[in-house]
Amino acid sequence: MSTTLWTPSSNSGISMLEFMHFVEQKHNLNFGGDYHKFYTWSIEQLNQFWLDFFFHTCVRHSVPPTRAIDTTTEMSSIPKWFPECRLNYAENILSGGKPSDVALLAFCEGRDHVIKLTFGELQRQVILCARSLQHIGVKPGDRVAGLFPNCVEAVICYLATSYIGAIWSSAPPDFGVKGIVQRFSMVLPTVLFAVTRTVYRGKTFDQTPKVIELVHALEPQLKHVILVPFLELFDVATNDVKVDKGPSCPDADVSSIHLISDECFFQMRTAADVRLSEYLTSIPHSCTLQQFLKLGQVGDSDNSEIGPVQLPFSHPMVIMFSSGTTGPPKCIVHSGGGTLIKHMCEQKLHSDIRPGDRLLYLTNVGWMMWNWLVSVLALGCSAVLYEGCPFDSRLWAMIDYLGVTALGTSAKWLAVLEDRGLKPVTTGPLISVKHLQFQWGQITAQP
Repeated sequence: MSTTLWTPSSNSGISMLEFMHFVEQKHNLNFGGDYHKFYTWSIEQLNQFWLDFFFHTCVRHSVPPTRAIDTTTEMSSIPKWFPECRLNYAENILSGGKPSDVALLAFCEGRDHVIKLTFGELQRQVILCARSLQHIGVKPGDRVAGLFPNCVEAVICYLATSYIGAIWSSAPPDFGVKGIVQRFSMVLPTVLFAVTRTVYRGKTFDQTPKVIELVHALEPQLKHVILVPFLELFDVATNDVKVDKGPSCPDADVSSIHLISDECFFQMRTAADVRLSEYLTSIPHSCTLQQFLKLGQVGDSDNSEIGPVQLPFSHPMVIMFSSGTTGPPKCIVHSGGGTLIKHMCEQKLHSDIRPGDRLLYLTNVGWMMWNWLVSVLALGCSAVLYEGCPFDSRLWAMIDYLGVTALGTSAKWLAVLEDRGLKPVTTGPLISVKHLQFQWGQITAQP
């Protein structure tokens, strides 16, 4: 028989309970605080549950829904959700926080800099990237691919693609060439964003041979390759760009950390971009990120806005892939509306994520939890991006330093920690962490 390991001291202030009360008041119901009664109602009253959640969560839309789904449609016909509704995923993500609120915190194994981006600056960069994509002819339904580590630019390019109604697909550079080609050749992207260097367990990897092979494999459909700085950013921060010192921290593991502001980040990006020019002659159809973004600048300003393209709720937004453990990877298409509302339901109701929280998920851009991580921005939560070895000795100190409130990982990672005798609680107080999430497996309760 299973044993209860922990019980919360109170249900007050929990988002699930707040939504339950909202439903009770709206429909003159009384669940008596019983989750199972509420759960049963949500299944029996499928349309009402999802409509209530849509409006309770204030999903931004241009055309409101009148129903969630046609329950008379057979499953074999794949009924469409919210058929009348029109919205844009990226618009909802970018409007989650105030312009001055922190949207992204990004750090990398072995580097002493944390990049901080506010919601206001993230929106400006997404719009600039979106305008640049439109300038090279990307339209709704076109495919855009990213060969990215877990970094700020990956989020910007992902949201910019969604902003104009194009379809995103991504893979991490640590996948082999064959695995990446298998995935992207099914997508047939016209645009590829790619980094040139990554790091893992203290070793730097040159990704340009992989990029060259990938580009040739994706021709003739692939028309544009944009080279994005990653390690180059941290290199120039160390050597060429003055950065702001972060808040003091007594922990020796993080005492050398520098917090990079918006302004310093773009100085770094400009300086790092110069280092990418050496690759342009060897990679077909390529330009640097700064060269690409200049296409989207309007006059002397890069802040002139374009509106987010309003799309049907079921319009495809992202193509993910099966793991490939039972044969070649298979495409899995997700809609913008479905991704948004399902993620918000899991995050708000089941994870109790709130404005001001900070979520760090140990993931790469090829796992669906990366997309899940980006979606927390819609709730005003900061997304913390970490790239590198998940067993880096400084990771736990960084969790404390950055005030991470929610940590996500895989069951396998927890098992490896146990096998190695690693006890995170001994490395720091972990005062800010409220809850731990895990996917992809089971964990064993301790006696």
